[in-house]
Amino acid sequence: MKILELANDIDLPPFQYAIGMKHWTVKLDINGKLQEINPITRENKKGKTELGNPQLPASPHRNRNGVDAKLLTDTAEYVLGFGNTERSRKYHRAFLELLDKCYEQTQEYKVKAVIEFLTNEPFSGLEAYLKKYPTDWEIEKNHVIRFEVENQDPTQLESIQKFWVEYCKDDNLPEQPCLVTGEIEPIATKFEHKLKSVPNTQGSGASIISAYCDSFHSYGCKSATVSPIGASTAEKIGQTLSYLESQSKHRMRIGSMLYLFWCKKAEFDLNDFLNEPSEEDVRVLLQAVNSGNQDYPQIQKTDFYVLALSGASGRVVVRDYLQTTLEQVKDALGKWFYAQSLVGVDGISKKPVGLYALAAQAYRDVAKELQSQTLVELSRCALEPSKPLPKDLLHKVLERVRVQRQVNYRQASLIKLILISWGVNITVDLDQRMEQLSSRQKQAYCCGRLLATFGSIQYYALGADVNQTIIDSSYGAAATTPNRIFGVLETKVQNHLAELRKKKPKLAVSFSKQLEEIHSLMPGAAFPNTLTLEEQGIFAMGYWHQKAHRFSQKTEDSTKDN
Repeated sequence: MKILELANDIDLPPFQYAIGMKHWTVKLDINGKLQEINPITRENKKGKTELGNPQLPASPHRNRNGVDAKLLTDTAEYVLGFGNTERSRKYHRAFLELLDKCYEQTQEYKVKAVIEFLTNEPFSGLEAYLKKYPTDWEIEKNHVIRFEVENQDPTQLESIQKFWVEYCKDDNLPEQPCLVTGEIEPIATKFEHKLKSVPNTQGSGASIISAYCDSFHSYGCKSATVSPIGASTAEKIGQTLSYLESQSKHRMRIGSMLYLFWCKKAEFDLNDFLNEPSEEDVRVLLQAVNSGNQDYPQIQKTDFYVLALSGASGRVVVRDYLQTTLEQVKDALGKWFYAQSLVGVDGISKKPVGLYALAAQAYRDVAKELQSQTLVELSRCALEPSKPLPKDLLHKVLERVRVQRQVNYRQASLIKLILISWGVNITVDLDQRMEQLSSRQKQAYCCGRLLATFGSIQYYALGADVNQTIIDSSYGAAATTPNRIFGVLETKVQNHLAELRKKKPKLAVSFSKQLEEIHSLMPGAAFPNTLTLEEQGIFAMGYWHQKAHRFSQKTEDSTKDN
């Protein structure tokens, strides 16, 4: 019903029309004489020019049944008989017969001009024109061709649109209550408009309502009648869904899912926040979260809808539906970015991390290993903060950290986001007091801080030219079984401190005080024997916070004792 409401608020194509890819425009004069033929191009994301552009006026549309042709705009096989095969000749005859019916009922001279052109060896005329005026492309049988007569597309004439409605009308449709409107009206036996952007569907598109085998039939109803929707209502819904998937500001592909989103009387693009978040937009969101003020500038209080779709060959599956408000979405996104925000090694927060960049931190070879479900889980968490992220995601990113023997900024951001989704209160920068952490969590956090401090002491004592650092050799064991390794590390660090006292006694004193401070904050006299998955994440955060804190003071440290 919400999609039908949207249909009444947007400028939809005429009835039985649809927006689609078109490749060539054939321009004719009033007598049907060829004036020119132009390729229809667009610029892709890489800045290269490609043949074909869907952003043209909608044209007559129908699902083919046998050799059914589309009026005035169709593939080269229909329009020109491209290929010169028995099939192409049959398709071309069907296209001409439809044009003859249209002209007979409308008497539109522009339709007559197209007929005149097509009955006088059109393909040879086009070939001669393209030889004289060559382009970078050649006509192929699946290319869609449109016409202009005296610089006007005949399909946009009101008389042509009325003819097409009557031509496609089916007087034999059963009448019964429509599931959407509740009114008794002719019921669509098939869903004409197919969605073409849903992942894992066939190239020709997929239907949102269908029943293709007996097990899906119900009370004798087949095909689209298993979910009876009025023919006019189904047309509006199909056109609206096609409109949403054709607009980049209303669609977002995440893994194996296509998200369609919309709101009334306001412009809001989720892509701007989840895929390529700008620092300024995120700054506004974070300010609102920190201040508790949700009166976002220039945002009206309006409903916001998200529809999640996946594909199965010729069918579309509705996976999720979210109905909320724009304010709640903004608030959720603010909490999402706050949950991943961290102070970097330069002492300030870095550029916000997008959805794909976050998900990539859990995989070695992103192109081969990235699972679409990871993206789906992250996007759901961004829109619904109450939904915790799965444990296996933290396991994967911690495995990457152990292999790399280091935590980078984006990995730390993802770990922090996961922990906060579980209710663990992790701060943006170094947490000196740890008031929100339990005793076990404090131990894990302090162990991470200690290991980072050990690494800094070794660096200043021995320099960067060492075969293997404490972090390289000990991160994995320290993050999982601290009690087994930290005693050995403490002994090594005391040796490094002794060496550092000879070179920079003031810095050695500073590090000694830092170690004493961390030990004083750690509950219990002994290191924990093992750390749970959650505690390993907290260990990583303690390590990152201490590392970032130390790097922010690096200039000061390097000048001590000089």
